[in-house]
Amino acid sequence: MRRAKKKKSVLNGLAGPGFVAGIALLALLISTASHAKTLSPAGSSASNNSLPVTGNRAMLFEETAFHEPAQDLSYGPFPDQVLDWYPPLHRTQDPAPVIVFAHGGGFVMGDEAIDTEKDPWNALLEQGYAIASIRYRLSSTAVFPEQPKDLGKAIQFIRAHAHAFNADPERITAYGISAGGTLVSYVAFGPDLQVINSPIARERFSSRPNSAIIQNGATDWRIYDSKIPGVYFGTATLADVSQTTLEQASAVWHIENSAPPIPTLALYTTNISSAPLTNIHDAFNGLHLHKSLNARNTLVPHAFYARTSTPLAPLIADWLEEIE
Repeated sequence: MRRAKKKKSVLNGLAGPGFVAGIALLALLISTASHAKTLSPAGSSASNNSLPVTGNRAMLFEETAFHEPAQDLSYGPFPDQVLDWYPPLHRTQDPAPVIVFAHGGGFVMGDEAIDTEKDPWNALLEQGYAIASIRYRLSSTAVFPEQPKDLGKAIQFIRAHAHAFNADPERITAYGISAGGTLVSYVAFGPDLQVINSPIARERFSSRPNSAIIQNGATDWRIYDSKIPGVYFGTATLADVSQTTLEQASAVWHIENSAPPIPTLALYTTNISSAPLTNIHDAFNGLHLHKSLNARNTLVPHAFYARTSTPLAPLIADWLEEIE
């Protein structure tokens, strides 16, 4: 079974002062070789896990070919900024499109573990997609806008190391369920994290996916009842969140204010209610997003499903094939 198993990350920092001397670097490379059956030859010291992928770490990472599943690859400076990588089941020489997945859990729980023997994962891997399932910081340590930024940084990381992953940087789909769907909606239409002249290689790449799949996610925080919990924002209720912050956190607000549209599939297993909403997963989110994209008169494809009981794997597979 190709199930993600948690283990200590070996993609750790190389930039500490202990590695300056040549003999220390040689020792590092020898130590690296001993981890060849694990994930990445880019380090072994857990104490340096807070360092970004730069300098020698980046060079060593690029020498790795991720032809097999790999766990706990660090995409950022915090312990929870890691991803699990699954290449397509049938490897080819062509760079693979990538699904970057963000889990659900109400912003307070969940992790990146997925069962790739079950759909939609098995179907997507069989279809030729690679999957990067990410862990992001939970609301106990990070709140808006930091949680969606974690997803954006993971996308930047994959683009920065597209050669090592044999990934197509122009065919990245962000897919999220529930809380993860909320993160995807923001990363798809909110501000791009790209900093062209950044000294960190990852930051020079766009954080915006090429397409998005939002499943039961919040797309507009302005349409919720103010009494529902504000855990995403670190407050007791939404009544404690400023109107400006609610706008900035809403994908629909960004679409209304000229965010570049991308192909988007909105999947909701719930009913469509009227605002103010009390169910975070309400399908009105998808309808609202769909109408906002329609109002832009864009030719970019987008689709919306509510109260769907259809198996999601075929829907997702068919939609991805349609936008290719």
